[in-house]
Amino acid sequence: MKPEDYNPWMGAGSEDAGGGNMSAQPTRKLADIDDEEFDIPPMFDDTEYNAAEIPDMDVDVKDGQIVVGKVFGSKQNCQIALAIYAIKKQFKFTQTRTKIGSFVVECPDERCDWRVTAHEIRGCGYYEIRKAQLDHICPIEFRQDYKTRATSRVIAAVYKAKFGNPEKAPVARSDEDAYLKLPEYLHMLNLANPCTIADLETDVDEDGDERFLYLFFAFGASICGFKKLRHVLVIDETHLSGKYKGVLLTASGQDANFQIFSLAFAVVDSEDEDVWTWFLQKVERILGDSPTLAIISDRAVCIANAVSKIYPQAKHGACIVHLARSVNSRFSSKHLAQMVTATAMSYMPRDYKELYGKIRATNSACGVYLGKIGVARWSRANFTGERYNIMTINIAEQLRKALLEGRGANIVELIKFIQRMMTRWFSARRKKVRETQRCSDRLGVPYETLCGHWYKTSVWRETYTGMISPEEDPRDVDIPEEVSSMVLYPPITKRQVGCRRKTRIPSTGEIRVPKKKQVQNRCGRCGGFGHNRTNCVNPI
Repeated sequence: MKPEDYNPWMGAGSEDAGGGNMSAQPTRKLADIDDEEFDIPPMFDDTEYNAAEIPDMDVDVKDGQIVVGKVFGSKQNCQIALAIYAIKKQFKFTQTRTKIGSFVVECPDERCDWRVTAHEIRGCGYYEIRKAQLDHICPIEFRQDYKTRATSRVIAAVYKAKFGNPEKAPVARSDEDAYLKLPEYLHMLNLANPCTIADLETDVDEDGDERFLYLFFAFGASICGFKKLRHVLVIDETHLSGKYKGVLLTASGQDANFQIFSLAFAVVDSEDEDVWTWFLQKVERILGDSPTLAIISDRAVCIANAVSKIYPQAKHGACIVHLARSVNSRFSSKHLAQMVTATAMSYMPRDYKELYGKIRATNSACGVYLGKIGVARWSRANFTGERYNIMTINIAEQLRKALLEGRGANIVELIKFIQRMMTRWFSARRKKVRETQRCSDRLGVPYETLCGHWYKTSVWRETYTGMISPEEDPRDVDIPEEVSSMVLYPPITKRQVGCRRKTRIPSTGEIRVPKKKQVQNRCGRCGGFGHNRTNCVNPI
């Protein structure tokens, strides 16, 4: 392939003390890039998630490295990164050559070999560092005036990268003001995203003031895209850490590439049966009850009761990770939990019967416990619906981690955080699916017959045809009177005094209980372990 057909991505390596990195880094096509690098949780049920920057937002002020093979989202971003690099290293440079699709920067001293060459990657607008000689042999006086590189454009980029996180950014509005602006913001968000559902539930206090109670929202693009997916819904909750606390309920699925596809969100005050019933009523208007629908959650009684009310025809499955933790906690046997997991994951009924028999032979009480839960809830072989590979709620776990930095923001900033996250995910996946190659057929067999409908590239493409856009500017539209005149106050419940919790509360079985130390008999005469009056080595 031609060099311009490659899309190198964040080449590994670092600048060493001995000189620059002149060797080319391994390159990959855009279709081969893992979506973790697009700030998207990984495929399958892997809960290990590390956020990474998106290429078209890469200013790279964190590590400050300039290496061959490194890619930036645009020419401007590449130039800004070089300026930040020069400021940190305290030297100056000049741009000596500029062409369409490339530029060169050099040390102003002709005797110095410091030089960096950047080229545009054809077809995508990204800029790649192709050559980098990072050794300085010039006198110190040639490296002065590096502060001239701190232009307004560079400073703006640094602040944008530093305060891009809504939890850490200086927010113009207070938590109370956010609730006042919420009705207008939701109206603007609806205008920018057709078919979006944003239901705001309020309550009236003793003074007659209207206060926030619940909020449910689902983007139109997510609603349309979810109809293309396998109907397996994973529901879960995560606790917010802002001033007024609350709980964020989520409903998600899995796309044709085995990745998170978020359908709906809700901000509520708790996670009891009434709240879950209200949330599922809203979801049911989007995704109707059906015998072909599978709902996966943890084994909370309030969720089970709500599902049975709103989705009586759907099949409700339990997360086997939570089940294994519960077994480990109840029966104090790690090997028993592993046997339960293997039994739950088995595909064939005969394999299930064999493994379940071993569980009952090993611990009859555990066999009774699993039978009371209902084998159809946790066993893949006995599940009456289609849960496919979704045996856990790790989809929700990954989503919880992706939302970590936004959970402490006020209500409006939280919704903005989710909107921007969803916009990035949709954009990155549209780019990736365009680069995905059609399957080659060497055996004369139509490739459509080799996989299920849900896993075809065409279905994956149709899933992300919609757009998720930021809210409209209220200065450009006429806001209805009932929206602009609405005075919404925050909920009465406030966050308790103390440090905000960043991590979730461990579920049953996750907390490791230290083993009790075995106490040995100690002789009162000689102080020796295992001795007594008859075999004391130092009798009195």
